[in-house]
Amino acid sequence: MCLLTSVICCKPPDETNYANELEDCLSAEDVQLLNRLTADFEDYIIAVYDTDRISAYKQYLKEVKEMKIGSDFFESLRFVRDLQRLRESDFFKNSRAKLSIIEGYYAKDKKDTLLSSLPDISEGSIDEIRDEAYDHMTAYDPKGVYIQCLKKKNDHDLIALYLEKLTNGLVIIPTISAGALYDTLSNDDYSQDLIRVFIAMNIHYEMMIMLGEEDVQD
Repeated sequence: MCLLTSVICCKPPDETNYANELEDCLSAEDVQLLNRLTADFEDYIIAVYDTDRISAYKQYLKEVKEMKIGSDFFESLRFVRDLQRLRESDFFKNSRAKLSIIEGYYAKDKKDTLLSSLPDISEGSIDEIRDEAYDHMTAYDPKGVYIQCLKKKNDHDLIALYLEKLTNGLVIIPTISAGALYDTLSNDDYSQDLIRVFIAMNIHYEMMIMLGEEDVQD
């Protein structure tokens, strides 16, 4: 624990600039939040896997892809505080929406596709849980500031495909995103700041948000 605390707290503020590319389409507070969350996540996986940055990202994505991430991974006090900070932020309010709202953007025949893309929802149970899930669960809003900003600044083909699918009404679960990234990213890609922001926000913290919303629904 001392090692983890030491590693996580030692990064100088001027190095946590992962989201600075988004400064012209997100507020300064939003960019600062993304920088902090990405830094906390990156420092944690490097410490947990006790390896270099690229290998840590690969190991993390592999474990998410194979659904081998244990619940204890999300119980770090730092992550709990980060999630609270995220949920209370203007960034969260301006970037996410309930599934019931997102559904309204699209044709009725896309509704089942949207819902069935969520974890632990089988085709036969869609009718039972549709209303409850749509009222409680959120996703990144295709029309929200974060996704629109990513679309403007991203230059990676795989992230562009993710954004296209999201814009077309498909909620892509983190395990699918992690698998695609693990299978596709080159070593050089892991040095791209927006890729690192994407992994932190759209996979790690997304899973934490979803787990919290499932607990509320239960």
